Amino acid sequence: MGRPKADLIGPDGRPLLSGALNRLHPWARVRVVAGQGPGKGPPPWVPWLRDPPGMHGPLAGIAAAVRRFPAEYYLILAVDLPWARPELLVAAGRRYPHRATVGRSSSGYWQPLAGLYPAAHARSALTLLRRGERRAGVWARSGPRPPIAVPGPWWVNVNTPEEAGHLLGA
Repeated sequence: MGRPKADLIGPDGRPLLSGALNRLHPWARVRVVAGQGPGKGPPPWVPWLRDPPGMHGPLAGIAAAVRRFPAEYYLILAVDLPWARPELLVAAGRRYPHRATVGRSSSGYWQPLAGLYPAAHARSALTLLRRGERRAGVWARSGPRPPIAVPGPWWVNVNTPEEAGHLLGA
């Protein structure tokens, strides 16, 4: 919720950023960290893209990644989703080519920062930012067709150390 979370400890006992990078490894040719500041910083082999000047938030990071790394699809995974299953997003994307596939929690909450997005959809982040829109949920639903939901209990996010402790049973 608008605060650095990369260094919070996740269910695997490592910082959330490390867990997210590991979960993306089999599915992403290039992994990047985007945003104002990922805490202690990403590993040296991971590019760190700062938000474009005058812009901030998740859409700014997505826009920076899209500009720097052209691709056919973008697999987006926020660090605060320690149980996220990117392989499910990829599998749904294979079943529904050219459609965004987005995680949806068991309570029905969409997680737009856990999704597989076609390039044209991903590029629209910058257009929305220029119009003053910063909400990732609006962006996720802005494609030519509604996103495909990938439901499950894996899309629960962690926002504070207290929440992380509670969810992990500490």
